[in-house]
Amino acid sequence: MRGAVAIAVLAVLTACSKSDVDSTQNAVASAVPKLANVAGIAARIEARFVQIDPASALHVSIAVNGGDVRLGGKVRTEDIGKRFVAQANGVTGVTHVSSTITIDKSLPNAKDGIADYALEGKIRAKLVEQAGVNGLSIVVTARGGAVTLAGNVSSKDVADTLTATAKAVSGVKTVESKLVVRE
Repeated sequence: MRGAVAIAVLAVLTACSKSDVDSTQNAVASAVPKLANVAGIAARIEARFVQIDPASALHVSIAVNGGDVRLGGKVRTEDIGKRFVAQANGVTGVTHVSSTITIDKSLPNAKDGIADYALEGKIRAKLVEQAGVNGLSIVVTARGGAVTLAGNVSSKDVADTLTATAKAVSGVKTVESKLVVRE
């Protein structure tokens, strides 16, 4: 990102007068601390959310504009949502918090999320072992043992093999294939 900013500044500076150059340099110099502050506020809020409920923290968006913070997304319980808003309000530099967070009791807890992630990894490894490079492009999602395979494959036989391979992995309860045959 710094490279892109530097190129943009250079392009502006080479076609401008001395006063334009000075004005641009001042604008860039004053914008950098503001951007750093916004990123810092968002990072501090996110760190607090992860301490409260890591699984819900993954599903919440944080938008910072000056000291105003907007929270959106989903959390597992109403209590977690209230705690997220309270924690965001407690971050230095935050002047106002608005929230459109909704409750989704089907979100996994942290333990389930880790188990799902581990299962996805086992399935990916088996798909690559079974189908080689064909297995690399497959998107695997798992939730409580329910697995979905998505992506493009070269034939119905490859799709069937990948689906059977996923079904054979320990911990898999069901497999939904959203594999698309592209020739």
